[in-house]
Amino acid sequence: MKLTDKHLLRFKKDVAKWQGYLGLTGWRLQVEWEKEDNSARAITRLNYKSHQATITLIRDQSDAATAKDFEEYSDELAFHEVMHLLLADLTTLSEENTHPNMYGMIQAQEHSVIRTLENLLFRILK
Repeated sequence: MKLTDKHLLRFKKDVAKWQGYLGLTGWRLQVEWEKEDNSARAITRLNYKSHQATITLIRDQSDAATAKDFEEYSDELAFHEVMHLLLADLTTLSEENTHPNMYGMIQAQEHSVIRTLENLLFRILK
């Protein structure tokens, strides 16, 4: 399914909601379309030193069959991406003080924490 500007607006609202809930108001955050094809649904790029980030939404969500599907996972997707901001200082400091061969392991652990919290939170919310 190809997302529309309506979907991007919904995603922006969900991102802003989670940014507020998680107290990450010190981050300067931009949400926009991703310019390149990617297998992910969204991507967070950040500069933890300046606390600026861009979250990009992939327009072609081929694994979502309908617009209703996006409505159902937009909130969870926004939560996932904003969690990268919450963990940014810890993750970046870990990477700066670790051998480059360990970066993949650090990123995997970051995603493990995010997925665990997603599963817990969204199971409670449903």
